[in-house]
Amino acid sequence: ESSSGDSAFHTGTKALAGLRILLITKDVGVRGEVERACQALGLRTDTVTDSEKAARYTEREQPHMIIVDERLRDDVFDDLMQDIRRLDPNFGFLEVTDSANTFEVSSWMSDSITRVSRNALRQQLPSVLTLELAKAF
Repeated sequence: ESSSGDSAFHTGTKALAGLRILLITKDVGVRGEVERACQALGLRTDTVTDSEKAARYTEREQPHMIIVDERLRDDVFDDLMQDIRRLDPNFGFLEVTDSANTFEVSSWMSDSITRVSRNALRQQLPSVLTLELAKAF
């Protein structure tokens, strides 16, 4: 039983290859961790340095998931998130927080956002990315 679940998980990660992740951060460390995790999963990352640029990016090309640095989350981002969720309620959002050891998974039926602390990115990001993208597809 568990082996079939395991192979399904691996199949699932292959299915994620080529999906686009938009990262909103100015933090080189966060960018490095996100790019490392995405590369391992075969995901493409694009990075912008603020919510305005993210909004412009999504007008040109819809990413499959958006990761935002808590320090850059603002009203522009919240409006963007609401607009995207209106069209796609399962769209994956992830917030990188400053608070230590945070790991909150968004619930399926709410406006909540999955949150991971900066210091736990390396351990948790690959599984969080897989989980959030699996919800959307």
